[in-house]
Amino acid sequence: MLTNGEEMGWRGYILPRLQARFNALISSLIVGLIWSVWHLPKFLGTGLSGERSFLWFTIAHLALAVLYTWLYNNSRGSLLLVVLFHATQNATGMFLPTSFAVPGGIMENLMIVLYVAAAVVVTLVAGPARLSRTEEKQVQSNEVSEYREIQVAAHAS
Repeated sequence: MLTNGEEMGWRGYILPRLQARFNALISSLIVGLIWSVWHLPKFLGTGLSGERSFLWFTIAHLALAVLYTWLYNNSRGSLLLVVLFHATQNATGMFLPTSFAVPGGIMENLMIVLYVAAAVVVTLVAGPARLSRTEEKQVQSNEVSEYREIQVAAHAS
């Protein structure tokens, strides 16, 4: 359930507003940084953080934010797809607990490297401006006209 609330905030509220001002890649990285800091309290005590490094956690969430933005923009702003992706990631972590087998072990680090590699491939293939080859980036509706005016002015010059 918390996943649903998180995605309504990250992708449903913050991301479209950021994409109205920045390209999709920069917007994703900002969301990823905020998303990582949101989880910082887990690292300040004992419990869910295990022995994971907050730096590696942040790197993973920056890469995941790019992938989530790619899904969001390519589905024309579908929160359902992003929520399902987030829920699947969380469920996988529960049923295939590589991080609990060996905290900070090679499997956890390998997953982070794979997230980063996937984010790099998505950015190279889809392009950093929209993180989509076919769909426009999803922006806040009242800022759409301003965004389009900026795009028209940019293409005119």
